[in-house]
Amino acid sequence: LLANDIKLQEGHPIDENLRPLKVGGEISALEISKTDCKVNNNLTVNGDLAVGGEMESIKAGRITYSGNLILDGGDAVFIKRDDDLSAVITTSASSTGIALYESAGGSDKCDITVDADGATTINTVDGAGTGANLTLSIDGKVDINSSASDDIELDAGGDITLDAGGGDV
Repeated sequence: LLANDIKLQEGHPIDENLRPLKVGGEISALEISKTDCKVNNNLTVNGDLAVGGEMESIKAGRITYSGNLILDGGDAVFIKRDDDLSAVITTSASSTGIALYESAGGSDKCDITVDADGATTINTVDGAGTGANLTLSIDGKVDINSSASDDIELDAGGDITLDAGGGDV
């Protein structure tokens, strides 16, 4: 007999039902079944944590991590608030993108996509109209350069206004 007997709740055999693991008669933070394991408080992992399936959801609390967080094998990372989509990071063989939503579950968003050769597109979407303006508020110099042989294009649906604040344009 061990000093601290390890038993499932009330001596039940292991089956498909999660049951608390008791150590020395005390209920631990672990629940186990034949197929699942649940931690009912904090989990500390010293070393690598490999997840062989989807991490469904983390409701309350937070994930605190120091070091490199590597998400490998999926095409997207979904960030949600109260089950509504707030942001998505996507990857494919030819591009990577991020979509940031104005509010969780809303359709107004800003997409940034990086394609082959570093070609980058910033796209804003107003789900109900044409109010998805893009404002750059720069605290310093603005320097726009294209390669030596490429033009810089300004293509507007209306007028193009250049205002130098009283200086030369």
